[in-house]
Amino acid sequence: MALFLDSLGLSKVKDNQAEVLNLFTDVKRESGQDYDYKKVEYKNGLSLIARIAKEGTDLDIIGVDSHISNSSVWKAKPVMSLGQTAELPAVVFSSLDGKSAFIVNVIEAGLSNAVLKENESIKLQVCGFPAQMAVYNDREDYEDKTEAPYMTDKMLFPYYFFNLQSGDIDEEQRKLYSENILFNIYSGEVLETEKVQYLDNSEYCYYSKVKTELGNLQLIYSSNIVASPVKKGNYVVGSVYISAKVLK
Repeated sequence: MALFLDSLGLSKVKDNQAEVLNLFTDVKRESGQDYDYKKVEYKNGLSLIARIAKEGTDLDIIGVDSHISNSSVWKAKPVMSLGQTAELPAVVFSSLDGKSAFIVNVIEAGLSNAVLKENESIKLQVCGFPAQMAVYNDREDYEDKTEAPYMTDKMLFPYYFFNLQSGDIDEEQRKLYSENILFNIYSGEVLETEKVQYLDNSEYCYYSKVKTELGNLQLIYSSNIVASPVKKGNYVVGSVYISAKVLK
């Protein structure tokens, strides 16, 4: 939840429970399988989705998720679930050719009738919330300034998940990988950047479209992630939480 609110310029709200609850006042509650939902839609395609304890009151918010409805659509194949609740499953997907993999966090799963069948082509509407972002002038600048640039161009990879499967890690590494298991690492050229204000009372944030091997990925972030706006033609490297909606 904190990552979403930070990314959307709502860092002042995240530590104030009353302010978070106020975002969902007078919003219709929908019944899901394991949780109920309250969804607020804002300008530029943004939605905030509260998951509420099934038997609780409207104040019993378990978590807040976010999505952008006008973001890119990818085709991919589900490989395995990471065993989270049915309401917010983290799923490992592969590209249709099986050459790359990534993790997405499926929003509103409890309201959808979509069934994710292994190795079946699925349409995903995706957007990303970076936890880290290093900015370079271009790909050449990244390679020049990185001692061992292991990230190939347009890379998207569930680095923490795959490293966690290795038996050859110590407890400190295992803790790090476990805490970041839902994140992918990414690298790519920036195609465009837009300065946006999703909520009237929020700080400004940025919306950058980045090339990846699966297709373009829209990244939403605030100045807490990058102090200066990323420009077209820049090259970015970091880790990202991908929110996805399964399209019928």
